[in-house]
Amino acid sequence: MDSSPHLFPIYVRQGRSWSNYKVGYIDSNGSVHIAPEFDDGLPFSEDFAAVSIKGKWGYVNKLGEMAIAPVLKSGSYFEEGRAVTSQKKRGYINTVGEWAVPPRYDLAAGFSEGLAWVGAADLYGFVDPNGAEPIPLMYQSVRDFCGGLASVQVGEKWGYVDRDNRFLIEPRFDGCVAGPFNEDLARVAEGERWGFINRAGEFAIEPQFEMAYDFHESRAPVTIDGKTGYIDHTGKVVIAPVYEYCKEFTDGLAAVSLRGTSFEKKFGNTGFIDPDGDFAIPPRFGETGRFRFGLCLVTTQDEIGYINKLGEFVWKGPYVESRLGSDLRL
Repeated sequence: MDSSPHLFPIYVRQGRSWSNYKVGYIDSNGSVHIAPEFDDGLPFSEDFAAVSIKGKWGYVNKLGEMAIAPVLKSGSYFEEGRAVTSQKKRGYINTVGEWAVPPRYDLAAGFSEGLAWVGAADLYGFVDPNGAEPIPLMYQSVRDFCGGLASVQVGEKWGYVDRDNRFLIEPRFDGCVAGPFNEDLARVAEGERWGFINRAGEFAIEPQFEMAYDFHESRAPVTIDGKTGYIDHTGKVVIAPVYEYCKEFTDGLAAVSLRGTSFEKKFGNTGFIDPDGDFAIPPRFGETGRFRFGLCLVTTQDEIGYINKLGEFVWKGPYVESRLGSDLRL
């Protein structure tokens, strides 16, 4: 097991432009471990981080050494020893930068439980780490394997298959997606209402919500009458739906946004609540990430930085428009 400290990407403004920055990496104390010298960069995953130099992507290790030369068209995350990259089409490289799965797909996701979903010509299936397709490209849409099952779309209905492409839950659900079995419950839609099914395909929480999101740390965000709160595994509302937006719980905290002006929504109406719904960190941030390894990336009107679970900055710098709004791993 890797015993080196987890490292976090920092975005250091260059000059006065919000969009001009360099990327480096800090530890959980805010100490710089890798100097900000890259044009862009992603969080570490499996001991590697994708970084960009003059429009080309490569990967560094935690010593800041270039483990895979910056010759790639795109960068992503290593998952189960493979990372998506592209060369006209998308494929997967291994940890020494060699093609493990040749670039032949229009879309490709990260590996989960030994398989990754891929798509071409508007059909989707799954590939293994060596490029075989145990589940051929035959579905209208698919999602990652979780707990041995993956949701797949047949026509306009969603169901769940196992790794042998056998339907364990027949396609009968509506909506834009059917969620993974996080904590043994999956969000699905029946008509225009969302609920949660168990692994037998039975509704454990009846479809009653305008929208529902996946369970994390025994809480799932749900939308009721246009506002979002949280339910527990029984479907009981445990945090009242009073928020404009909620993220999932990670490290015991969840980011929530209150109603406000457009200025406040960008720069100062987001805080963090605990599982009881009490504010552990009062609303004063704009964009926020998720707490991981004890830190969370946040912005204010003037600054971008990482806070700890007390709401204290361990590192900060002048505000930049980073990947925070689009990268789910930040």
